[in-house]
Amino acid sequence: MTVPDPQPPRTRGAITTLIIGVLVMQVLTGFKVLCPPRKFEALQRFRVACAPTLWPFVDYNMYNGAHYPGWIGQKRSLIATLDDGTERVIEPEEVGLNAHDYRRWVIHKVMDGKEAAARDHLSRWSGPTARVTALRVDVEAWQLEDDGSLSELPVEHGTPLLLDGSRAR
Repeated sequence: MTVPDPQPPRTRGAITTLIIGVLVMQVLTGFKVLCPPRKFEALQRFRVACAPTLWPFVDYNMYNGAHYPGWIGQKRSLIATLDDGTERVIEPEEVGLNAHDYRRWVIHKVMDGKEAAARDHLSRWSGPTARVTALRVDVEAWQLEDDGSLSELPVEHGTPLLLDGSRAR
């Protein structure tokens, strides 16, 4: 005796098509095919839809990975020394960048000693009117302990980049 198929082939085909469509949409959203980053000017004509328009599809990794005891997290801060001797932290918003671009285009350039790149971004700084004479990157770090708590490590002060092209010793 043959058992009748609980779903006709047409229904199975529709469900399969729906599942494949959902998976394709998540891939397109996850790889930002429908919403390329603004820094890629040539791709802006392909900018169809961005989050949250694409809900329930997400354009970021939901799980970034586990952190185990001994893992060290870091925060880098850009410190400007003004001509009156005071020091001030420059935030990403003050130079018109998001956190990722700020780390990539400002923090890393200062750490590499690239004065021209630092000057370019400082020209957009909406901070005090005093002249910036030096920049340095300070690194705050935390270590994950066995019990799940974080312990603070000593702050590392970077070598100042003097804005005349030299590095302080």
